[in-house]
Amino acid sequence: MNRLLKLVVYTNLWVAFAIASFTYLSLLEFQELPLNYILFVFCSTIGAYNYMRMVQLPKELNEELNEDLNQKFWISKRFIQAIFFTLLFLGLALYFYISIFSFQLLFATLPAFVVALFYPLGFNQAFKSFSSLRNTPGLKLFLISISWSYISFLMPQFVFAKIEAFSIYEFLFRTGLVAALVIPFDIRDMDLDSDEMQTLPQKIGAKRAKWVACVLMAIYIIWKWLHYLAFDGSQLLAISWLVSGLLGIWLISRMNSKRSELYCGFWVESIPIFTALVLFVLSHWIASGTF
Repeated sequence: MNRLLKLVVYTNLWVAFAIASFTYLSLLEFQELPLNYILFVFCSTIGAYNYMRMVQLPKELNEELNEDLNQKFWISKRFIQAIFFTLLFLGLALYFYISIFSFQLLFATLPAFVVALFYPLGFNQAFKSFSSLRNTPGLKLFLISISWSYISFLMPQFVFAKIEAFSIYEFLFRTGLVAALVIPFDIRDMDLDSDEMQTLPQKIGAKRAKWVACVLMAIYIIWKWLHYLAFDGSQLLAISWLVSGLLGIWLISRMNSKRSELYCGFWVESIPIFTALVLFVLSHWIASGTF
């Protein structure tokens, strides 16, 4: 079982399921989203994350830390795996993209494409305090959060529906929610990340960073209930986020730098997946008249 979990996490299948689940949950926000868009998001996420790994791994091969031949061989295998998954899933993503292509979609995709392309690249100190998007102080959390929220909600809203006041509110609150899911990864890596990155746990400490993440998660739960009670939102979606949000707060509260990669990469990242499953089960029970 542990080997299977590592497979879905290390191949970036799980993070793709998470973003695709966020996108699926957007269905109830505006009721109009092609299945091929969700499949495009799923495949492009796997391709993009493996592309980022493909760019980063050669650097690890050249580090003094990796002089051991066995370790170099392991990293080389991961590099080949990253190339394979990048080409395979970006090819599939292109297929689904073409099936729903429009110039509006092309325009909306460009910002996400630029961020994914340049995020892992280094620029050899092009500017005094800038060497890459990933290592720019405070930028990593912002870019990941806003990218997930943009791809899973604002982009399909722009392409397949229309932007309303609610769209902006949902985008902002969802960005905060994604930040809550990213902060545990920064807590896990706070002793490994360079001081130059200045991640939130490095700046305010792990304990305070956990509080920030839990508050952001709680704010999103309140927002979904406010949307249901005051703005005719989905009751099932509010219930689903209440259940999974409380689970997320519990998981984040137990986070520390000693937690395994699977704790973050599988359990914390499963919150949107779990929400989609709860929503699916509730919808099925109501449709069958057993709830």
